Amino acid sequence: LKFFAQTSSLACVLQGPASIVMDELVPNPDGCSGFDENPFKKGKCRNCGRLWNEHKGVIPHEIVARIVRERQKILDDQKKKGEAAREQARAKAVAKKKQTQAVEDEWFFDGSREEDVQEDSDDDMGFQMFMGHEVRTSRFQKPVKADRKPLKVVNLIDFSACDVPDVPEDRMPGFAPLASGPADQAPAPPGRPSLASMEGAMHAGGPLAIPGAARNSLPSAHALFGRVEQNDEVVQELQNEIQHLRQMLADANEERTIQVAIVQDEVLEKQQLADELARQRDQAEAQLRDAREQLSSLEARVAQSTKERDEARALAERGSLEAERSRSEAEQLRAEVERLQVEVAALQVPASEAERSHGQAQQLRTEVERLQAEVAALQAPTQLPAQGGPAPEPAGAPGFTERPAQVLEVSPSALGTILELRELCAQTQAALGCDGSRPEQGGDSAGDFEAELRSLHDAVRAAHAAAERVSSERKHLAEKLRDAEQLQSALLPVSEPMPASPITKHGISKELLRTRGMPPANEDASRHAAQAIKEIRLHAEHQLAMISKRMRTSHQAAPGEMGEASLVGSLRCANSHLRPLRC
Repeated sequence: LKFFAQTSSLACVLQGPASIVMDELVPNPDGCSGFDENPFKKGKCRNCGRLWNEHKGVIPHEIVARIVRERQKILDDQKKKGEAAREQARAKAVAKKKQTQAVEDEWFFDGSREEDVQEDSDDDMGFQMFMGHEVRTSRFQKPVKADRKPLKVVNLIDFSACDVPDVPEDRMPGFAPLASGPADQAPAPPGRPSLASMEGAMHAGGPLAIPGAARNSLPSAHALFGRVEQNDEVVQELQNEIQHLRQMLADANEERTIQVAIVQDEVLEKQQLADELARQRDQAEAQLRDAREQLSSLEARVAQSTKERDEARALAERGSLEAERSRSEAEQLRAEVERLQVEVAALQVPASEAERSHGQAQQLRTEVERLQAEVAALQAPTQLPAQGGPAPEPAGAPGFTERPAQVLEVSPSALGTILELRELCAQTQAALGCDGSRPEQGGDSAGDFEAELRSLHDAVRAAHAAAERVSSERKHLAEKLRDAEQLQSALLPVSEPMPASPITKHGISKELLRTRGMPPANEDASRHAAQAIKEIRLHAEHQLAMISKRMRTSHQAAPGEMGEASLVGSLRCANSHLRPLRC
């Protein structure tokens, strides 16, 4: 009953047209711009998380109408369920009443019609007395006829004791004459059971028991009632009493049935409440299990995320350490590259001097050829004829004639040019790394002028060969330097800082070459190249010092006019100075 009352009150609250529901809407306290229904939480906004009735003016009418239809459907379903529950409870009560009803009481409801069946019970009314015609015309519920049980007859009267001789009416014990008053006012004889005791026995539910003495004291039916025509009032009174007793019994049974139905309704309501609570408990347990599973999965994900974060942090620390180390190595390598560039620039100075020496050697060669041509031109008119004709040339010196007894006349300009060429050859030899020491001059004996020129030519050729050798060495060193730069650029990308490695005084260290993957042959070649560069540098410095000294001595000597004797001595001196320059 409480469940039905709550359902009815809920229906009264929720029922109503869509206009009333729209009037119940309130503005959104969060200032939501529009109601966007959450697909997982019906009736709630996805933006602000509040209910639909808190979105006045921003919720569409279609959504309100749909929500009203859904609620009306829920109310209809609840109403149908309540009616079904009431019908089921009523059917159970009727079946229970049929089961508890006695078979001998079925005749009492045989005369009632189906439409006269009264469904509602008179719980608020007390017991009432009915007359015979009122009972016949009353709207009592007629039970559905079920399988008839065998009729059980309980003998309440010992008919053998009734077989007694007839007694006149005036002598009947316990009854007064009819004219004296109503039958219920006659005093009861001793030993006769009273109506109250019989009513109590009937209320107790057992058969009507009559004591043996009273039963024996009862007169026979003929003696008690006499003739039917004479005792109509007594029979009618007894029938009324029996009907009254039966009515009391039926009312008691009805009251008990109503109480049982009420108790059953309460039990059913409590059972439904218990089922609802059990269902809610099962749902709560299922939600708790889901929450625990989600919590376990979240804990596992948090542990995995923590592990990944620690790994990423360790990788970042290692990367920072490697970057710092690479940065320091790049600084060292940058400093080393700058130092190597300075050394290469220093090495390019001797190379330029070698090229200049090579050019000077070419000029000397050209000048020597020109002098040879001049000497050949001067030699033809200065030869003295022999007595029998021209003297034959010696076999060991082709192209040269026997020096005549008289001294050849050589112009001072030619002698100065020869001396200048000799000095230039000496300077070239000194610049190219050959022995540039000047030997002492010979005696006063005259030498062959052509032989002196040939020796000067050989000296110039030797200087030219030395210059070519130095040029080839310079090219070889330049190629090695270019290969080293290419190797360095190949080993280290342009965008990556180049790690530095210590370099010894002899060049690139073995550790750097080993680190960069250079083969051992290249290591030896680089080491020899570095040693050769160092030696060339020292030798160039020594030669530059000697050249500066000789230039000072050559500038101190003043040129002048010399005779033929001094020309011969100068030629001898030039010859003596040119001999050690031959390579």
